[in-house]
Amino acid sequence: MCGRGRRLSASGTGGQRAESPAWFHGIEHMTLNSDGYLRWKGQTVERFEPGFAQTDAAKGKARILAARCRHLEEIGEPVNKMNVVLKWGERVQKPTSTGRQR
Repeated sequence: MCGRGRRLSASGTGGQRAESPAWFHGIEHMTLNSDGYLRWKGQTVERFEPGFAQTDAAKGKARILAARCRHLEEIGEPVNKMNVVLKWGERVQKPTSTGRQR
């Protein structure tokens, strides 16, 4: 399932079914709620219009956002809309120090 909602999955040996999130466009840890809020592990990172959410363009944007979320997690930064979307350009454009003195 690549849209909103939840899906049932088997758990344990008793054949019981438990609800698990339906990953948005198959991207693990990314979900889309009924209001169009795209979430990474429960944290809102973006909002998609309903007509856009199920397009290939939305899938591509969601993959990019997921990569940003994973990167932020790796470097210990909070995953939220501010860091993933609003400040991302500033983050990428920061000059890096090479350690060399001139």
